[in-house]
Amino acid sequence: MGLAAVTAAAATACGGGSAGAPTAKPLHAPANFDPSLEGSIACSRLIVDGTVLSVADGNRPGFMTTRLKVRRWVKPGDGPKTTSIQTGDIAKDGVYQRWRPGTRLFLRVDVDPTALPDWQFTRQQQRQLIRAAGKPIDLECPYGP
Repeated sequence: MGLAAVTAAAATACGGGSAGAPTAKPLHAPANFDPSLEGSIACSRLIVDGTVLSVADGNRPGFMTTRLKVRRWVKPGDGPKTTSIQTGDIAKDGVYQRWRPGTRLFLRVDVDPTALPDWQFTRQQQRQLIRAAGKPIDLECPYGP
């Protein structure tokens, strides 16, 4: 995939669903959503690869907490071997089921705390996100902190 296709695929994956049409904007994306790969990384609070240990209700309605055994920290570049991540609850609308313990998960969490996390990436998209996250990005998220 070329960079344009990768950035569109990564942006499409940002909707939490499958990477469908390369120019699709995630339904929950803000009006100033940047569909580039760099934009996806700039607007990521974290990107991590790991195995689900547990998923529980979050500390407020509409949120969940996922405990992961981390294989690789992508953004930031390092962190604890086990971590708990609070995100929007992917099961709150009945579209997705929460991940089961033992599920291998490549997870991208947006800087917007109300956005659903992204997890349905192809191996190629994962590699491209990992490579891009390792390079300096001269871009700020247009809707993040």
